[in-house]
Amino acid sequence: MQGHLTIAELDRGFRLGRWHVQPAGGVLRRLWPAVTRRRVEPKVMQVLLELATRPRQFVSKDELFSAVWGRRPSSDDCLTRAVHALRQALDDDPRQPRYIETRNNVGYRLIAPVRPARRIRRDAAAVVLAVAVLVCVAIVGRPDLSRSITVPPTAGLSDAAQAQFLQARYWLAQGTAASLQSALTTFADLAAAEPDFAPAWLGQAQAGLELFKQGRADVEQLQRSRAAAERAMRLAGPSPALAICLGQTRLFLDWDLAGAEDLYRDAIRMDPRDPVARIRYAWLLVARGDFGAASGQIEHVRLLDPLYYASEDMAALLLYAGQVDAAVAELERLERTTRLQPAVLRIMGTAYWARGDHDAARHAFIQMWDALRALSATDRASLAAAEPEGLIRRILAEGLAQTPVAKAGFHALLGERDAALSALELAASRRVPQVLYAGAMPEFVALRNEPRFRQLLAELGLEPRASGFVVDPHISPSSFSQFQVLSRNPGSDSGSD
Repeated sequence: MQGHLTIAELDRGFRLGRWHVQPAGGVLRRLWPAVTRRRVEPKVMQVLLELATRPRQFVSKDELFSAVWGRRPSSDDCLTRAVHALRQALDDDPRQPRYIETRNNVGYRLIAPVRPARRIRRDAAAVVLAVAVLVCVAIVGRPDLSRSITVPPTAGLSDAAQAQFLQARYWLAQGTAASLQSALTTFADLAAAEPDFAPAWLGQAQAGLELFKQGRADVEQLQRSRAAAERAMRLAGPSPALAICLGQTRLFLDWDLAGAEDLYRDAIRMDPRDPVARIRYAWLLVARGDFGAASGQIEHVRLLDPLYYASEDMAALLLYAGQVDAAVAELERLERTTRLQPAVLRIMGTAYWARGDHDAARHAFIQMWDALRALSATDRASLAAAEPEGLIRRILAEGLAQTPVAKAGFHALLGERDAALSALELAASRRVPQVLYAGAMPEFVALRNEPRFRQLLAELGLEPRASGFVVDPHISPSSFSQFQVLSRNPGSDSGSD
C-alpha cells in the first residue's frame, strides 16, 4: 500500500496510472495509447488531490466535504457530480473501475498507482527505456501490422538522449504554442545529434506542422516540416503517422487534395483502427463537399473509439459535415466536462447561429470574448443585453477574430459579403489551413453563388458547391448509446476506407 502524500508534493504534478495530472491548470494528459488531453473544474481537481494524498485508501465523504467545500452541504450531489466528472475525464467505468472505486457507507479511493513528479524524475533512468519503446510504437505504427516498420531502437541512444526524446514528446502532446515551440527545438536538437533516429525527425515535422495550423509559424516552417517528414520516411519507411503528416503538408503547401487523399488512405490501410487517420480523411472529404463519405468516416471513428468522438475536433467536423444538431450536442457535452478554448467557443456560437438560436450564439460568443480577454461583470452584462449583431460588430472592432477565416465568418454572419470575401482571399494568400473548409462552413452559405467565392474555391482545387447548407442526419445524438454498444464488439468493422 502506498503511503500518504502531501498536497505540496502533488501540486507539482503527478502520474495517476496512464494519466499525467497538472493540478494548477486542471489538466489531465495521456500519451498512450493515444494522445489525449482533458480539463476539469477546480473543485473536481481538489477532490482528485484529496484522494491522491491517500492512494489505495478509502476517503470518506465527510473528509472530502471538509477538505474541498469546508462543510457538509445538505445534499451529496456536488460530490457525486465531481466524482462522475473525474470518471469521465479518466475514461473510467464505475462498473469495472481502474481508477476510482466507490464503497457504500465508506467512501472513495484511488486504485491506480500515484507517482508524484519528484519521484518520477528520480526513477526516470530506470523506466525511460520501456516508456520510450511504447512512445516509438505509437509514433511509427503498431507491430502487428504487415506494413509496420522497425524503429531504430532507443537502446542505442544515451540516457540523456532518451530523456530528451520523452520530454519533447510530452511537450508535443500538450499542444500549446509555447510547448510546441519547445518540442520543435528539442526534436531538432536531437535530430542533429542523432541523425539516424527517425522518430526525432517525425516529431520535428509534427511540431512544426501543428504550429503552422495554429497560425504560429510561416510557410517556410511548413516546408521544413515536410523535409523532416521525408527524412524520417527515408530512414524508417512508411507508417500511419508519417503518412498523415506528409498528407497534411501536401494539402496545406500545395493545395494537393488528391495527393493528400492518397496518403490518408495509405494511413488507413496500414492501420484501419487509427481514429486520427480517419479524422484527417474526413476533414479532406468535407473540404471537397463529400459529406456522405465524411459521415462514413465519422461513423467509423464512433464505432472504433466513442471516447475519441467526444472531442473538440470532432464537434467542428460534425458541424462542417452538415450535422448541426449532432455538433451542438457534442459541444454541449464537452462544455460540461472541460473548459472550451476560444476557437471552439466561436465554432459553438456559429453552430447555434446555423440552428437559428441567436441567443445561445450570443452566449457562446461572450464566453469566447471572456476566454480571450477577461470581462468584468459590468461588461459581461452589457454584452448580454446587446443584440447578437451588435455583439459581433464589437468582437470585430476589438480585433478578437483570431484568424482571417474567423474574421470572414463574423463579417458573413452580419451579411457583409465584400468584407468576408476579402478576408477569405487574404487567408488563401497566407495559406491559412482553415480556408480549405470555407465551402462547408455554415456562415458562408450566403456566399456560395458569389463569383469571387466560387473563384476562390477553384483556386484551392475545390468544386463549387450548390447553394444551401446540407444537413445530413446520418448520425444523430440519440444514436450515441447504440454506437457505444456496437463499439464493444467492433468485429463488424471491415476497416475499409
